[in-house]
Amino acid sequence: MNQDISHLNQAKRSRDHSEQSLNQLIRETWKWLIAPLEDFIKGKPQLVWEAVQVSPSAPNLIQAIEDKLREEEWLVYEWSPIHLRNLLKQWYLKDDTKDVGALKVWQDTCHYLYLPRLVNDQVFLNAIVKGIETEDYFGFAAGKDGERYLGFAFAFGSGNIGVLDESSLFIDREAAIVYRDSLKRDRANQKERNHTDTTFPADMEEMDDKGESSASGSDDVSIPDKASSFKKQFYGTVSLDPIRAKMDFATIIDEVVQQFTAKLGVDVKISVEIQAQSKEGFDEALQRAIKENCNVLKFLTSEFEY
Repeated sequence: MNQDISHLNQAKRSRDHSEQSLNQLIRETWKWLIAPLEDFIKGKPQLVWEAVQVSPSAPNLIQAIEDKLREEEWLVYEWSPIHLRNLLKQWYLKDDTKDVGALKVWQDTCHYLYLPRLVNDQVFLNAIVKGIETEDYFGFAAGKDGERYLGFAFAFGSGNIGVLDESSLFIDREAAIVYRDSLKRDRANQKERNHTDTTFPADMEEMDDKGESSASGSDDVSIPDKASSFKKQFYGTVSLDPIRAKMDFATIIDEVVQQFTAKLGVDVKISVEIQAQSKEGFDEALQRAIKENCNVLKFLTSEFEY
């Protein structure tokens, strides 16, 4: 009996040793990482393969592979906006090209070996958000209508740019500066026009001490009160795409609301109405989260209905 137990223990030890040897053999065999890289030599693409070795003694093979990919920059986990700007200048925003589709740039990084390999789209989005916080890198827009950029963002710390789509654009830094300055001039001119419109013409006939016209003619002729004909209220509604609402709302603030707030004595009120419908209905967790957020944001009303 004791002899059988001894043989069994010996067999178990032998099996453990065999498994360890097999694992070590596998680690020694599969220790190379190989990646294709494309470079341009004298304007012609050249495909090369690079190989690096993963330590067979690393305790965690998956972690060792990830660390090596990060170390060799075969996968980029963090990307500075300066690298994104250099990429745009090298491949896209050149030869007087002032803007390029942001979604196209992201898709190109997924397809071409000579572009950086970003681990996911969040790395790309983070670089954009950091880039538009200053005027050092590039501008961004949610779209374009003729020569007008929609949702223009430049030196704009929005914290979020929404979802990239076919309309999203990168704007060359110098072009963004020119466009930003033109917006400032347009707003200044509009402000001056608004001021001029509320001032009576300088060549209007003089009034006497009693406020009556000094010009000859019928006593029934009087100067109309121009201010009394001004419309005194404005009301407007607009529907926003929920995906691009943040950028579109920023444009509304720039192009409409600031026209009012730039004038003294104008009382401006903004209300936001949100409607959401689902055929399947909203579960309890979502309802609770929405109500809590609405309370924090001080919504006047926030109700779910059947």
